[in-house]
Amino acid sequence: GPGGTDQGECSSPCVCEYFTDTAGSFTDGSGELELYESHANCRWVIDGTGGNGTQAPRITLHFPRFQTESDYDFVTVNECTSLSWTDDDGAPIDLPRCMGARRVARLSGFVDAGINYFSFTGIMEVEFTSDYLFEGLGFEAEWMIGDVEEETPPSHTCTPPCECRELSSPAGMFGDGSREGTYSNHADC
Repeated sequence: GPGGTDQGECSSPCVCEYFTDTAGSFTDGSGELELYESHANCRWVIDGTGGNGTQAPRITLHFPRFQTESDYDFVTVNECTSLSWTDDDGAPIDLPRCMGARRVARLSGFVDAGINYFSFTGIMEVEFTSDYLFEGLGFEAEWMIGDVEEETPPSHTCTPPCECRELSSPAGMFGDGSREGTYSNHADC
């Protein structure tokens, strides 16, 4: 409905959930080698605020496995300002609505397992929708609440003049390091 995500549906085999754990994972529900269902409509909410909306730790999400029908079936990642536990009529609901949603990503097709998606408000919503035709193998998502600096990033050799680093600001710029010149042959950034 208006003002938040529609609460009425969570189509099988998805299990729509509200998470407050500091780390965890969820899937489209189909299993690793099975195709997901058509007409899927699923939502997951990750709340790192301790349920009181005061702290705002960073939430980091990535997809170890991701394959959907390109341009038709989507996983949308939203950063939420707050959560509402009532519908538009004020009735209580089981899965909170993401209020003040800012889209972090809308993903379809194949997604690199090494890409991280962030919420800096301490609340993240993930939505999955599929159309009536052509399914894929689906996805597995993993999240962590709080700083992930202590984790060792995947080993990657960064070739000069690139400056490889994790981008965690809501906005910014990066480049290939060549400034005004041409980029390097065999660059790996």
